[in-house]
Amino acid sequence: MGSGKRWLRVICACAMLCVFATLLAAAAENPETRTVESLLKRINHLARKSKQEGLTEAEKEEQAVLRKEYIENFREQFKGHLKRVKFVEDLSEEELVKIQKENEEIRRANEKAQRESEHLEQSSEQLEEKAEKIYDKNRQN
Repeated sequence: MGSGKRWLRVICACAMLCVFATLLAAAAENPETRTVESLLKRINHLARKSKQEGLTEAEKEEQAVLRKEYIENFREQFKGHLKRVKFVEDLSEEELVKIQKENEEIRRANEKAQRESEHLEQSSEQLEEKAEKIYDKNRQN
């Protein structure tokens, strides 16, 4: 195989990795798929940066949007918790068992969503590492 074709394949592989990493990062930043942890991580990063060196106008706007989104998310979760509050004294044994089962299903769904979120983050990091390795390897050649 000629040297030109090999370089073309390497460049295509790097480009595909970069596109995939970008798509994963975009999915993580999409407000519909963004987790509370990722929101807090970015909010805290901007708060530290604000104290250390100051923020640009764009970062100040981003910080305000993130804080608003976090508060809205917190309120929605809190409302959801309040809607599920039931007084145990007023429930029959059957209703109590039903609620316990629902709570277990919710817990499992939350754990699954957390695992999927962690997997996406790990995949994104692995792709970035692979792209860096390929780039460094090609730079050395």
